Amino acid sequence: MKRDAVSRSFMLKLELLERLRQQGLPVKVIGFTQVSDIDHSAIRVTPDLMSLLRDPDFETADVHVFEYAMRYELFHALFLVRRPAIVIDHNTTPAQFVVSDETKAACARTRLERPNLALATRVVTDGEFTRDELLAMGLDPERLSVLHLPPTNSFVGRSEHTFDIRARNGIVRLLYVGRMVRAKGIHDLLDAVEDLWTRGVDTFTLTLAGSLRYSEPDTVALIRQAVARFGPEGKIILVVDADDEEIASLFGECDALVMPSYHEGYCIPVVEAMTSGCFVVGSDAGNLPVVMGGLGSIFGAGDVKALRGAIEEFVSAVMDPKGSEPLVILPTSSGPMTLPDWHQAVADHLLDYSLENYEREFLRILDETVAESAQYRTNWRRSLSASAGTVVTRSL
Repeated sequence: MKRDAVSRSFMLKLELLERLRQQGLPVKVIGFTQVSDIDHSAIRVTPDLMSLLRDPDFETADVHVFEYAMRYELFHALFLVRRPAIVIDHNTTPAQFVVSDETKAACARTRLERPNLALATRVVTDGEFTRDELLAMGLDPERLSVLHLPPTNSFVGRSEHTFDIRARNGIVRLLYVGRMVRAKGIHDLLDAVEDLWTRGVDTFTLTLAGSLRYSEPDTVALIRQAVARFGPEGKIILVVDADDEEIASLFGECDALVMPSYHEGYCIPVVEAMTSGCFVVGSDAGNLPVVMGGLGSIFGAGDVKALRGAIEEFVSAVMDPKGSEPLVILPTSSGPMTLPDWHQAVADHLLDYSLENYEREFLRILDETVAESAQYRTNWRRSLSASAGTVVTRSL
C-alpha cells in the first residue's frame, strides 16, 4: 500500500533489481501479494496460498523474500519452499497497545508466529530493537542482519545542510507523522500540548499528519476534538492522507518531530525528520533511542509530564538563543549541542540510513544467501554469464 513502510521495503528491492536487470544482469523479480494499490507489472495479486503454490513462477524461483509485519496467508509458503528464503521482519505492535479487538487478535497471533522465522535461511530486521528481540527468542545470530530502511526524502548523509531550526514569526512548529492510533501516544501528545497552551505557553503550533486508512476511529475523534478547540487559533492542524511530497514539505517547514510512541520497531519518520533538518523529541520506546542516535530529546514512554517538559525545553531553546551572537543550543540526550555541530552529527549518523547503504547491504545479504544454495558458487552480481535467476518477493 502507498505510504506503507512494508510496501516501501519491497519497492526499493524491486527498483534495485530492475535497474540491475536493465544493465544486463540475468535476474527477474515478481511480487506476490494478497492486495495492492500499487500499479506495477512485477506485482501479481494472489488471493490465497493455493493460488500462490500453483503459480509456476513461485515454484521455480531461486530465492524467496518475504516481507513480514502482520500475519497473512501467503507467508505460510515459508513452510513449503525448497530454495533459500529471506524474511524481512518489520516487527508487530504488541497486542496490549492496540484498541480494536480484531487488530489486537491479529497482532497477538502474529507475535505468536514469530518462532516460524527459524525456517528462513536469513532473517533481516529494519532496526536493532527487532534484532535484539529475535536474538532473545533464540534465533541464530549468524543468520540475522539489520537493514535500515532509508527515508523517502533526500539529502541523507550530506554535511552541507542549509536547514535551520528557528522560530519563524515568533512561532516554533512541531510535527507528528504516523498512524493515528493509541500505540503512537497521540493521546499523551494532545494532553501535553493542551496543558501548555492552557498555561500560556503558546509560542508553538502542532501539525498532525497521517493516513485515515490505518487509524483508529477513537483516536481520530480525539484529534478532531482538539482541532475544534484550538484549530481556530491556528495552534493545531490535521493533515490526512498526504503523499510523500506533501510529507516532505511538512518536514521542511517544521522545527521538530514529536514521537511519543509506546512501541516502535523502527520508526522511519525519525529518519525522514533528521534528513530534513528537524529535531526529534521522542519516547524511549523500542527502537526510537537507537534511530535517534543521541541527537534528539528522549523522555519515558507514557510519561505525559516528561513529554510536556521536553516540548517546553525545546521551544524555549529555539525561542531564546544564547550568546552575544544568538545561537540555538539544542537539548539532545547527548548533552547541549550547537546547531552547526548538531547538523554535522546528524549527517554522520544518517550515513547508515542512506539509500546507497540500503542497496549495498541488501545485495550483500542476497549474495550470501544465494551462495548457501548448492547450485550457486559465484557472486551473481558480477557473473553476467550465469544462468538466469528469479527472485520472488512479496509486498502488502
